[in-house]
Amino acid sequence: MRKTGFPLDERNRAMIGKICTILYLITIYFLMGDMLYREFVLNQNPHQFEDIAALVTANVLGFIALMLYFGGVTVGKFSFRNIIAGYFVFLALGMTFTMIKYRDCLSSCFLDKTVIVFTICTLMTAAALVVAYPGKLRIDREIE
Repeated sequence: MRKTGFPLDERNRAMIGKICTILYLITIYFLMGDMLYREFVLNQNPHQFEDIAALVTANVLGFIALMLYFGGVTVGKFSFRNIIAGYFVFLALGMTFTMIKYRDCLSSCFLDKTVIVFTICTLMTAAALVVAYPGKLRIDREIE
């Protein structure tokens, strides 16, 4: 009796990986849509769905980190221009979402939220670089 299961070749493994990735992304998009629906359509308090938000945040950040480290996402050459462009895209998206969410807030409150968005975008960009660079080195070693 075999305990190894079904033997899979590279093509089958790649197909299973694609299917799993597609289903994972669909699940994450629906959870994000649920959170946005609850907040903006149903006007629920974010404390009512913070468990979903924490799960989605940890899951997406872990997924991105693993994709960067194991080479699912190619980072190519680290050019200063590409890193800065990506950073400003994240910053613009964060500021746009903050402006929409806190449109009734005073300017001092909005300035506080701006500092938070700036800090989060900076930390996310730095974390992506810290995870992607060792992954790129690992892939380069495997190729040699």
